[in-house]
Amino acid sequence: MERLKKFKMIADIGPNHNNDYDRSCELIRQAKDLGFWGVKFQLYTAEELYDDKDFQDLLRPAELDFELYKRLSIYAKSIGIKVSASVFSLHWYDKLKETKPDFIKVASSEIKMLDRIEKAAMLASDLKIPLFISNGMANHDDIIQASLVCAKQGALPQYFHCTAKYPASARECQLTTISYYPYVGWSDHTVNIGVILAAWFAGAKVIELHLDLDDKKGYEYQFGHCWTVSEVKKLDRIVRDMLTSIYARHRPINKELRCDVKTGKRHSKKAEKENWIKK
Repeated sequence: MERLKKFKMIADIGPNHNNDYDRSCELIRQAKDLGFWGVKFQLYTAEELYDDKDFQDLLRPAELDFELYKRLSIYAKSIGIKVSASVFSLHWYDKLKETKPDFIKVASSEIKMLDRIEKAAMLASDLKIPLFISNGMANHDDIIQASLVCAKQGALPQYFHCTAKYPASARECQLTTISYYPYVGWSDHTVNIGVILAAWFAGAKVIELHLDLDDKKGYEYQFGHCWTVSEVKKLDRIVRDMLTSIYARHRPINKELRCDVKTGKRHSKKAEKENWIKK
């Protein structure tokens, strides 16, 4: 029954901020109201990600101004939800440290860049915060190398299984991977309630979702892998109903009590041993 306790959730707001403070705060508020454990943004410049000018032009509107991120970090902490940002170059880790993140999340595209893994591990170890790494673009050897780098910095990485497709289909998820150490979570790109439930039953303790408002006007929503607030509410209702049905079937029994089949009188286990109840 322990594994059926509700999982932690991280809302990846990503580029759905639209560089709008009010919109971003609304996303953070909605995540808090929905019971998310944390929210996450992304810090990069288009030039750092791609050399191709067309891709740079595509991603430039999704860049998050660092001064805006600092304000959003303060706001998230003020309402009691954990906050961080995935970063995509070494210098961003120094900037991220200024905001005192509550966790570090390394994107799957970064796992083979061991200098960045080292920097992430140093920051996690220094601040004594969780270090999460997605495996979407990694093989087994990559994960071993990343883990060794983290260990040298005194950090213990926790891996999220994911599929580096946007969106991904349920058939591509291979969720049994979550059952094996060192995986603790699932980073979702499917927007499929069945996949989330399967990840949960496979043992995921943390689940990351890309989140947008119900207006679907966030920059990233167009790519098909973002959950809306209403969709997460539906997921939450289904999870709660499943927990209710599970606990209804498996109500804990007080094993210290025994009953005399003749009188219906209850006796403690101690009385059972000392007196006349025969087993």
